[in-house]
Amino acid sequence: DVLRYATAMEQHTSFKLDGVAFTSVLNACQHLGLAAEALFYLERMKLLRNNNSEEFQSKRLTRGRQRNGAKQALNGPDAVAYGLAISACSKGGRWMDGLALLKELKTTSSLGNSQNLVMAYTAAINGCQEVGEWRVALKILDQMKEDQVIPNVVTYSAAISSCATASANAELQDHGGNEKFEPMHAAISLLRRMELDGVRPNIVTYNSAIKACAEGLNVEGAFSLVQELEYAGLTPTLVTFGSLMTACERVEHVSGAGKVFTTMKEFHLEPNEIIYGAAISCCKKARQSDKAFALLQKMLKDGLSPNAATFNTVLYGLVEEDYIDKALTAYTLMETLLAPIQPSQKTFTILIRAFADDGRPEDAEIFLNKMRVLQYVPDVDLYTVTVTAYERKKQPRKALRLMEQMRDDGYDYYDIPILNTIMTNAVKIVNEVGRNLPD
Repeated sequence: DVLRYATAMEQHTSFKLDGVAFTSVLNACQHLGLAAEALFYLERMKLLRNNNSEEFQSKRLTRGRQRNGAKQALNGPDAVAYGLAISACSKGGRWMDGLALLKELKTTSSLGNSQNLVMAYTAAINGCQEVGEWRVALKILDQMKEDQVIPNVVTYSAAISSCATASANAELQDHGGNEKFEPMHAAISLLRRMELDGVRPNIVTYNSAIKACAEGLNVEGAFSLVQELEYAGLTPTLVTFGSLMTACERVEHVSGAGKVFTTMKEFHLEPNEIIYGAAISCCKKARQSDKAFALLQKMLKDGLSPNAATFNTVLYGLVEEDYIDKALTAYTLMETLLAPIQPSQKTFTILIRAFADDGRPEDAEIFLNKMRVLQYVPDVDLYTVTVTAYERKKQPRKALRLMEQMRDDGYDYYDIPILNTIMTNAVKIVNEVGRNLPD
């Protein structure tokens, strides 16, 4: 609504926004992450600086807001306005624009009080946190020191979080070495630097540091930080244990995952879907799919709602260890819940391949048909492995029938050498044996 009214006033020649109104608009942009709009209105706000005409010269005061110790007309953007615009850029994915605004802010004569400057610097670091630009975040912290602006706990927490994001991004991009571990070490160094600077870490700070350890494959460091925060008189939260479980998952530390559950009970906290999901992934990675399946069942017993991705993790682990029938049981759970979970295409891919490789093409075909009922089009590879399984079991008629179904889905088996060969052999056998062929 604020933005809508601001736009209407801008279009009306009789009404113009004053400094307080522009600040309100920028605040709305900040909450919504509207970077482009924030940049636009900040530019409009700058026109208040040098224009002394009646349409721009507001007589309104800041209604109690203190500017350098006194009430004064807000003629142009101050540190608060810049901070809001920088925050909008950070949330809107335009962190570099936020850095440019921070640089611009430092050249203005009306910087405002130190607290407002801290907010602006912190907003810029938040932009680095979103994209994992941890080195830039550290440079901003150093710049604050040079500018004699003292970072607060929120500033440090954002910088530490940028390190965690950087390590996580390195994992996603399959980077190793320093790309993954250096940010984690930087996060721990920042935590120690806080103590030297007399800034007391809060639970958000520790959670960010634990996440950095998790993404940096430092499970011992993550557990150590949990102990440290307890000694500091802080209470771990679900976010704390979620990051701790992630640390276990990253390095396949199954016993550590069990310790997380035990510690949560001590704090009277119940694990949520995220924590269970990480524990299940941990067991799957460690090739302990039985435990993963047991955790899934416990999760359901606790009244939680695993999504299709969690079921897929369990299914993949079970079939990987040749527990095909248990995988079928897990799938049945998806269909029989009070609120059934719709299988994804990946769900069917896991099961069809498993049944075909296990010499059970009939079961594989059942799931091919289930896919089609749910409007999924099976990949040609799924048809291929199932047809091949029929051919190996010497059931050419069923192989031919399934290839006809392939054609209905738009595939031409003549273009696939292995299927073309199977089709030729199957037709030959059917013609030779005729009605006496067992099926």
